[in-house]
Amino acid sequence: RWPTREAEVIFYIVLILIIHKKIKSGRTNGGIYPYYMISYGIFRFVMEWLRFHSGTSMIHPAHIWSLISLCLGFSIDAEMQNKRKGGDNNG
Repeated sequence: RWPTREAEVIFYIVLILIIHKKIKSGRTNGGIYPYYMISYGIFRFVMEWLRFHSGTSMIHPAHIWSLISLCLGFSIDAEMQNKRKGGDNNG
């Protein structure tokens, strides 16, 4: 079996280091949460492919949740970039 817990700990350590670097430099602009959702969605999707599954389906329900996280992260990031550029012309 693939060591998913250990891989997740390494993922979080690397992510904390990257986020800490962004916070220290002042380049967050409120974008930490979408970056987390995007990176975690990618990470979880890959980890689910590496795990052993009993069954014949190649898609696990966790893949769907990973894709939802990925899409939400991209959606939130796009909305935040749109607001930063002043593209919100709703009135």
